[in-house]
Formats: sequence, structure tokens, C-alpha cells
Amino acid sequence: MPPDIEAEQHARDHSSDQDVDEEIKGKRDIEDLEDMLERMNAGTGCAVTAANTRPSLEDVQALKARLKALADATGLQIDFT
Repeated sequence: MPPDIEAEQHARDHSSDQDVDEEIKGKRDIEDLEDMLERMNAGTGCAVTAANTRPSLEDVQALKARLKALADATGLQIDFT
């Protein structure tokens, strides 16, 4: 039986669509991670960047408290002095 050229082309079309879908999903996953990293901050509700302002003393203290809580929860002994 000769190969079905139309069926083979159809299969190739769908396999390339799947590759594109996976590539787009990968890009979205990276963008989601970047967005999550932007939202991580010292608890001020907005990311502190060089374009904005330097972190305030309260920002640093809040970050220190969060790091200490994380270290305590994981059993790490960290000297924050």
C-alpha cells in the first residue's frame, strides 16, 4: 500500500503546531516567573528598583524579619548582624 501523502502532511502540520504550543507555553512560564520575581519585595507592595527609590529602613527591617523567619523555619543558623 503506498504512503498516504496527505495524511503524512497533516501529521507533520500537527506536530509542528505542538512544538509551537510548547514553545509558547515555555515563554509564558518564564514570563510568569519574571512577574513573580518582580512582585517579590520587602513587603511594600511594589518592586523597588534603581529607577524608583532606594529601599527605606522599614523595607530593610521587613526583609530582615522575613529572612529570619525563613531561616528559622528551615533550621538555618544565620547571623544577621
